[in-house]
Amino acid sequence: LYFKATEGTNGNELWQHDGASTTMAVNINPGSASSHPGWLTAYGGELCFSAWDATNGHEFWTYDGTTASLTGNIRSGSDSAFPNDLTVYDGKLYFNAITDATGDELYKYDGTSVSLAADVISGSTGSNPANLTVFDGKLYFTGEWGTSGRELVRFDGTSASLAGDFSFGSGAGTPADMVEYDGGLYLAAAAG
Repeated sequence: LYFKATEGTNGNELWQHDGASTTMAVNINPGSASSHPGWLTAYGGELCFSAWDATNGHEFWTYDGTTASLTGNIRSGSDSAFPNDLTVYDGKLYFNAITDATGDELYKYDGTSVSLAADVISGSTGSNPANLTVFDGKLYFTGEWGTSGRELVRFDGTSASLAGDFSFGSGAGTPADMVEYDGGLYLAAAAG
């Protein structure tokens, strides 16, 4: 069992519990500073997560049970890509991350490398995908969609398309809190 914690000497780091004892798994940012591991997600025999260090900022890390590795330095230098909303879909791990070139967009990890999965809004603005949810063989998320504003977007592993425009025109439906239930995808949205 893996989780984020601090014992008061080291900052917030990755800890583990094996049923008998609790120990620090890895100290990514040694000393009293924190790496703030978050979005802990099991994928491909690894623990994938977002963490921070002073050299690389908040980036994509993996842990194999022994060693933690900076697997995706998505935004070079100490600027942070802030990977979040890690979700396994169709044999890959998808998440939101930011770069200066794309803004917040959908990225993927295939077990070897990290790459851009969909550039929904070209340029540095980005679609800011959130609430990633797998339903009916597709990956759904809320994101900016051109003049429609923030709406429901569907990704099929290759391309993204508008799945629901709840607030027709330029008003955003801002769908959120998605969950699969009884054969349907339920969410909160503002219609108009």
